[in-house]
Amino acid sequence: MFIRKADEKDINSILNMAVMLHKQHETYSTYYKLRHSFRSLINQYYISLLNDVSVHFIVALINEEIVGYAYASIGKRGPYYQETMFGSLGEVFVSEEHRKKGIADKLIQEILRWFRQHNVHYSELEVDSLNALALKKWQQKGYVKFIEKMLLKLD
Repeated sequence: MFIRKADEKDINSILNMAVMLHKQHETYSTYYKLRHSFRSLINQYYISLLNDVSVHFIVALINEEIVGYAYASIGKRGPYYQETMFGSLGEVFVSEEHRKKGIADKLIQEILRWFRQHNVHYSELEVDSLNALALKKWQQKGYVKFIEKMLLKLD
């Protein structure tokens, strides 16, 4: 298995996996309902991430086939905090047939290495509270709950 920085020629493989990820999120709540043109919108969004210098977008390959991806960014907090930067882990996804092989762990390690390289001391992420498998995975990685995010549907 090999991990490298993603580029635009990888976008179709990444898009296919991203569709699976976002379709899974739709099962948790109508809040995640995708727009009719979601594939092209995801495509445009991910291309913008690939070209953003504050984003680290990587892919995992086995025999030159992309089997997973991850991206993260560096954000800024208020100047009144001692820690003014934070790493935001956006998405990590591994194709179903390649799960339980340590690929997600390697993607996460690379993202955390990138954060450290940029002098970032804290990494945060969002996980749907109904996604028990992901919650368990992130807790095993050392992530802890530190804030409760709440949602209200307005009529």
